[in-house]
Amino acid sequence: MGELACYDHAKRFVVQNQISGDNIYAHTQASIMSGLSATVLSCPADVVKTRMMNQVASKENKIMYTSSYDCQVKTVRNEGLRSLWKGFFPTWARLGPWQFVFWVS
Repeated sequence: MGELACYDHAKRFVVQNQISGDNIYAHTQASIMSGLSATVLSCPADVVKTRMMNQVASKENKIMYTSSYDCQVKTVRNEGLRSLWKGFFPTWARLGPWQFVFWVS
């Protein structure tokens, strides 16, 4: 949802402010911004999902996280809020080109 809304808004901004006409350059700029918003919105959920999937039971058969919410709270408490965006640039590097191909084609 963030991709579509951001792409449409960014393209309208680029065209209305005469940064570029309604051409491949406007689509490219809007695609980059769409990929950025998708990364910002999805990275925290990806971090929590990855941590939940990779957790192993301790010697006492206790798991580290009991739920996604518990994982998010413990991650922020122990590592800070910025830890929810670990892997931001590799994710953006993956989503940026994908957004361009998707929106331009």
